[in-house]
Amino acid sequence: MIPIYYRYTAIFTYEQDGIHVVFPDLPGCITFGKDENEAVRMAREVLALHLYGMEQDGDEIPQPSPMRVLAEQEELQSNEIFML
Repeated sequence: MIPIYYRYTAIFTYEQDGIHVVFPDLPGCITFGKDENEAVRMAREVLALHLYGMEQDGDEIPQPSPMRVLAEQEELQSNEIFML
């Protein structure tokens, strides 16, 4: 059964050219925004499209890692934050 919604943690990296977004649980699910509003909007869009593509291809969708587990695995730099 396909869940009604998914909730994955994203890492937002603030750079001079904008904000880069990656989803550690979903390799290849990345995006970018010029500012926070655009980065959040683009993150929602790329996550939805990535998961939709996985569903359509019959790929197994991984369970989201708890944020505390990701925090232990990922060594965040001073210009990075976690966001759900």
